[in-house]
Amino acid sequence: MDGSAARYHAAVCSALEPIAWKRLTAEMLARRVVGALDRQRVADLLAEVAEVAAVSLPDEPPLELVDRTDERVAVLVAAMASFQWRSLTRAGLCRQLLDALDAWWLSRRWRAVEQSWLMPGM
Repeated sequence: MDGSAARYHAAVCSALEPIAWKRLTAEMLARRVVGALDRQRVADLLAEVAEVAAVSLPDEPPLELVDRTDERVAVLVAAMASFQWRSLTRAGLCRQLLDALDAWWLSRRWRAVEQSWLMPGM
């Protein structure tokens, strides 16, 4: 696992730690996972900006659930329907969900490439 993947895994696991995540619906869990992932990505982007790095930022901004219409929520709900997610450890579940998002993202990017091949003059 590279550095960013490890940070994303830790962020998602940390977001699930204080709650009874096995009692959540798949949709609510997916919304929380994507929210934690987005929060970590924003933190990573802010850390790259020198001016922001000098400013004192709060350690942990509150977690915001993503909207239920976010397409990543549907991806994770479909992934969770394919295995017994409540039987996994928190770390194992986080790994499975991040892998599902990675696979979806790569597939989405590949489709865009294939579509560009079909466009005349591109």
